[in-house]
Amino acid sequence: MSKSISALRNALEPNPLERHFDFFSCPPEGHVLSQDEFKKDGINKIYKITEQRQTSIGESVREVQERDEREKNLMFFNIEESQAEEALDRITEDSKKIESILQKIQVEGCDFEKPVRVGRKGEAPRPLKIRFKESDSCNKILKSTKKLKGTDIYISRDMTPLERKQWKALLEERDKKRQEAKEQGLEEKEALWIIRRGKVINVARDGPRQPQGQAKDM
Repeated sequence: MSKSISALRNALEPNPLERHFDFFSCPPEGHVLSQDEFKKDGINKIYKITEQRQTSIGESVREVQERDEREKNLMFFNIEESQAEEALDRITEDSKKIESILQKIQVEGCDFEKPVRVGRKGEAPRPLKIRFKESDSCNKILKSTKKLKGTDIYISRDMTPLERKQWKALLEERDKKRQEAKEQGLEEKEALWIIRRGKVINVARDGPRQPQGQAKDM
């Protein structure tokens, strides 16, 4: 472990994060990070979150860990809920619906655990949280979501509270720019605002969309 820390110190220098390596060796709540969590990309993610949020290293580490825990999850929206009385029957029906969707988008070999409905039951169907055995399954599915065009079904990653907050801000920014374009009488060929890679951009001005391997542009 000491060799890994030393190597990272050299790789990240003069990154100011290196002075916090004692923290990574013995983080709060008695959790010891694995060697994989010492990878440069992971450390840089922690540094980036800390810089953006102006928060403590500890909070940023926990945010990255929570994102890692969710990386095998996907959220499926607008999937009709079963009316079966028995919980096992409802789970079975939900599983069949997910399998049907995967067939529709032509994705194979994506094994998943039992579906979980998230939130309180109401008039609208609750989202389905699906945990897959491999994170690659999530990537394959997200790349194929365009095949759901024309349906009400929407698939997204399982976001942390911070990511949901950031996503909400992006949606508000996108909608504001679309409204401004409408008030200015601009057509879509002049102003077509979407969210891509964490930014609101005008694809009418910046060029055609390129495949991202992520959830569909919004």
